[in-house]
Amino acid sequence: MTQITRISRRHLPEILHLIVALREDARRESDPALLAEQFHALMARRDGGLHVLVAREGRFPVGYLAGYFATSTTQMTPSFCIREVYITKPYRGGATLRALGAEAVRYAASKGARCLEVRLRGTQRELILLAEAIGFEPTAREVFERMIEP
Repeated sequence: MTQITRISRRHLPEILHLIVALREDARRESDPALLAEQFHALMARRDGGLHVLVAREGRFPVGYLAGYFATSTTQMTPSFCIREVYITKPYRGGATLRALGAEAVRYAASKGARCLEVRLRGTQRELILLAEAIGFEPTAREVFERMIEP
């Protein structure tokens, strides 16, 4: 059974291999030390920072979702903007992705967000699948949104 938890900066090393794998899949910078430093800096910011939800099978992290709180570009309401989603290959069947998406909705709503937003950069498979799995609507060429019902 998939368990979803929010991690703090001190738990970041547990998912560093997932962050590196996402970058390698996208053929981008994948230096673990540099990525850890970037994530620490983003998570430490006082303007909302980066919030990371981790999917675990047993005690092993198999995926993560990272996002931040902002104002929706089209709805002009408080929103949670999903920046990255990554799930390891054996767990990409959909259940883990749906669990991460459902927890993102719950978590965002608990913090006062009224909308979820996904901004695509190219063809990010997990983000597109997440958008489809939890009912996002395309509002622009690279932006998907979903209102959160109260």
